[in-house]
This record gives sequence, C-alpha cells and structure tokens, in this order.
Amino acid sequence: MLLIDFVYKKLRTLDQLPRRGKRIPISEESDWLGEFISSFPGGYELWRARYGLTTAYNVFDPESRKVELAITGTRFLDNPNSLKIYGIYARPNNRVRAVKLYEFLVKKLNLMLISDHVQSPGGQRIWKELRRKHSIQIYGWNFRTHEFVDVSGDNLKKVYVTNKDIEKAKPGKIRNLKGIAKNVRLVACLA
Repeated sequence: MLLIDFVYKKLRTLDQLPRRGKRIPISEESDWLGEFISSFPGGYELWRARYGLTTAYNVFDPESRKVELAITGTRFLDNPNSLKIYGIYARPNNRVRAVKLYEFLVKKLNLMLISDHVQSPGGQRIWKELRRKHSIQIYGWNFRTHEFVDVSGDNLKKVYVTNKDIEKAKPGKIRNLKGIAKNVRLVACLA
C-alpha cells in the first residue's frame, strides 16, 4: 500500500457527506441516507445508501440531524458481504471514531473490509487499531499473485511504502516498491 506522507487539508470532506454535512430534514432521512440498517453505539444510527455499484454507510446523529461519519466502497461481485473501501469522510470535530465504524461493520454486519491501495497516515492508524481487536482478523492479500501476506507484528510496516521510500530507493528497486504498494491490500474479517 502506498502511504501518503502528507495529506492536504480539505474542508474535512463535507462535500462527500449527504447534504454536504448540513442538517437532514425530518422525514427526508431515506431520501438522503438510503435505508436504516441498525442503531449504532452512542445514540447514533447506521444507514446504507446504494448508488449503482457504490455503497455508502452513514453514521447519522438523530439529535443534530447530521451525518457524523461516512464510508464508501464497493463489493466484490463474488462476495456480497465485502466492502472494498474507497474513502471515509468525517465532519469537523466529529464524535464517532472511524475504527468504531470499521469494527461495527465487521462484527455486527459481518462485512469483510478491504483497504484501498493508497492510505493516509490516519487510515494506517485505523488498520493498526483494528489489528489489536481479538475478534477481528487482519491479513494482507496480494491481488496480483493471489497470496496471503503476513502482517503480524512488525510485518505491517513492510506492507506500507511511503513516498519518501520511493524517492530514496535506488533506480532498480523503485518498481519493486511500487509493485508492493499497488498489489497488497489489508483485509479485515471476523476471527
């Protein structure tokens, strides 16, 4: 996976949230959020919206009427219980941690989560925290060779390649580093 060394500050990705992060009027929840899935810890609700092949899971606060956190992705055609993550978007100062959403999707909805091949330092921290959960199994999968990649212990560091690593690499090694980053994804599922 390519680890982005720096991330440009965005408007905290409000444009990616339903109604651009604004309040959702009463009785318009399904128009903006899709279908109600479940209650979410902390008094929130989890909603799922589908747009063609893309699925969005939104953590909605019924008191403020705003979406606190959203994750988008697509499923693999041969596994309807999978979510290949495109991105995770949060309100400024949101009160729901992304790792809690990942954990909820795996444990309660029995989804298999698959990382993107490019991650921010925050995304890397989420996967490291997930790895500490005993009820969730994290492993690497090389989509080119169709082989497992050991990410236990310090091996997780070997999976990530930073832009600085690529800049410092000798000319013959750059292709190998980019190959690792391009082909390996992290997978989270029930242990």
